Amino acid sequence: MAQLTLVADLSGDPITLTTRLAPSALPLGVQLRAAAEDDAAEVARLRLECHPSGGGAADLATATSEVRSRLGGGYGPPLEGGCQVAVDEQGGVVACVLAVASSPWPELAGSPCVLDLFTAPPWRGRGLGRALLVESMRAAAASADRIGLRVDDADGAAVSLCRSLGFTEAG
Repeated sequence: MAQLTLVADLSGDPITLTTRLAPSALPLGVQLRAAAEDDAAEVARLRLECHPSGGGAADLATATSEVRSRLGGGYGPPLEGGCQVAVDEQGGVVACVLAVASSPWPELAGSPCVLDLFTAPPWRGRGLGRALLVESMRAAAASADRIGLRVDDADGAAVSLCRSLGFTEAG
């Protein structure tokens, strides 16, 4: 598996950009809200559920520490409005996006960047990933002309989602 570095141009015609980044409809009972420090353990649990290999984290404690670091600026200042969770009717986190104002990766230096985007398996295919990614793109568009991310090239659904929102390979 290889990582693709993708970027989306946010500097285009305001009408086209507004149409492309229109808020997505959410499933009944699901709401988006800003991710908070109090969400770290639940986001970490979800991250491990979505990435059984851990995405670098071997256990819940390590994953929670990594999420806290992302939320707390350990990978750069969080993008205002770009760190969101989708919560179900019981308040449980079912999807998450974490973005920073300036990428930690050299090929995206100076640009906002999505570090994590994941959706609980039972909630996939319902538009939550799109809604969260659009929120991060809208947040980035307030102060930047592009946003980047890395995606596993073997994750066809994630690559398709990114391409449908105008992401292309960096370089």
